Amino acid sequence: MINTTDAVAYVHWAVHFPSANATIKTDGLNIPDEIKAFIRMHHKIIDQESLNVFFKYRKQGYDYLDTIGVATPFGYAIKAGHTINEVHKKLSDIRTEVLRDKVIFLVEYEGRCEGLVDNLINEFSHIENIEVIAELVRNKQRSHAYVDNKISCEVEVIKTTTAESNVEAQALLEKSKSSIEVSVKDKLINEACEIANTLKSRLEEKGKMNNSSLVKLKRIAQKFASLSFMKKALKPFSTRINKILETLPSKGVLTPETATHLVALLNALSNPEEVRSKIDNGEEILLNIVSSIEMDVDQKETAEQPKPSVKTVKKVSKKKKVGKKASVPAEAQIPPSSKKPSGLGSYNPFG
Repeated sequence: MINTTDAVAYVHWAVHFPSANATIKTDGLNIPDEIKAFIRMHHKIIDQESLNVFFKYRKQGYDYLDTIGVATPFGYAIKAGHTINEVHKKLSDIRTEVLRDKVIFLVEYEGRCEGLVDNLINEFSHIENIEVIAELVRNKQRSHAYVDNKISCEVEVIKTTTAESNVEAQALLEKSKSSIEVSVKDKLINEACEIANTLKSRLEEKGKMNNSSLVKLKRIAQKFASLSFMKKALKPFSTRINKILETLPSKGVLTPETATHLVALLNALSNPEEVRSKIDNGEEILLNIVSSIEMDVDQKETAEQPKPSVKTVKKVSKKKKVGKKASVPAEAQIPPSSKKPSGLGSYNPFG
């Protein structure tokens, strides 16, 4: 279960805006059918293109949260700590941009509404009471206040804690901890396996890939690390995935032949049900690949160690040399003239 000493923070993020392609409802208006047809054909109060900016901001926030947490029924779960302020600031900055573009959107919306009225008057100027009809159409459009209320951005970070003073947070923790473990585990495993299968297919089809293609795999390893306090069995994922990725060259092209450990990793993560079953049964995940890497490193280091040098001893011949006497140190030599042999007669040095 969750280690309550490491509190979970739930991040609520939402960007709301009105639906696209809505047209003015002409039901109940006593106007000619040709004007109704003109309104349906030529005017959309809010088209898709004008809403793209809000789709972009919504996705930007979710993409950021995907890098640090996992979606749960209670919001994005992240590990509480010093990063909470950073998360809140990041999303608040996006919210500021949403509100800025909301002002621009509302100005353009009013312009489109007035443009419709002007187009009606110009197109059907031959109708006697066209200005009255145009005013009826103007009143049928969604008001500025309605659209203003429909566009909003919400940012909230709730930190659960075991503190008795925070009853609301404690209740949320108690409610969530029975399901958050399963939710986090399943979502992380599914995400990791989806990434692995995408990379595996690319490697099989093209026979190569760049190291930059592994950025999502590195990101999921970070998520396993940051959320492993919820499920301790997930922690080895981060360490072992990083260990495997460290064996790959940082630049250049990766192929099945030059990245055998990567291929083994992708194969190991190809089946989410099998991965989930191994975790639930307490089996080690990716350990055999890491062990293979460590064995390769040991063999390489052994091969690179210098061999001990062997001195060649030259065998000296012991043959007796004829005609040469052993040399005598100069200081030990006696001059011939200073020494006489004992015995008869005088000593003649010349013989």
